[in-house]
Amino acid sequence: MQKFNYLLAPFLGLVIFLPIASLIVYFIAQSDFGVATINQAELWLYSKNTLFVLLGTAFLVLLLGISSAFLSARYVYVGSRFFSLAFVLPLAFPAYIIGYTYVGFFEFHGILSTLVSLPKLKLDILNVYGVVAILSFAMYPYVFILARVSFASISSTVVELVSLKQLSFCKAFFYRLSAFGVSCYFCGVSPCDDGSAQ
Repeated sequence: MQKFNYLLAPFLGLVIFLPIASLIVYFIAQSDFGVATINQAELWLYSKNTLFVLLGTAFLVLLLGISSAFLSARYVYVGSRFFSLAFVLPLAFPAYIIGYTYVGFFEFHGILSTLVSLPKLKLDILNVYGVVAILSFAMYPYVFILARVSFASISSTVVELVSLKQLSFCKAFFYRLSAFGVSCYFCGVSPCDDGSAQ
């Protein structure tokens, strides 16, 4: 029985991988695909756009996630309990649903043009910048959750020591307080690096 349990996982993995492997072998054997069929100009454009989306999304995810986590963890304001839950809400929706919602909101004769009574108002988000914005709105809760835990775990002693140095808010945040969560930031950004996160 022990031998059967030991071999079960590799057998199931092989069974799952066989259809994928057969498709790869079929594609390689039957296709006339080669390096010569790739248009170098399009490949450069796709690579440039992909890098822009990756870096832009990572930057905005860090900006949105860290700022909202710091405000949520270190300050009490009107509606702070509501917003600490609302900041996590985008995790409930896949990124493509958020994308459809934003496109429907900003399209020609969409909700925005109806609300402001200007039927010709249209904001075009069907471009690279719109992709960066939509992916950032969908992915920032990963950084928010981890950074909020990091900021909430900073002891009051550390905050008092930073205040004794009489640093400005920006210097205190960037040089002292944000250093506690650097690993959390990059762990939160890592789901943004591959498109399979949602």
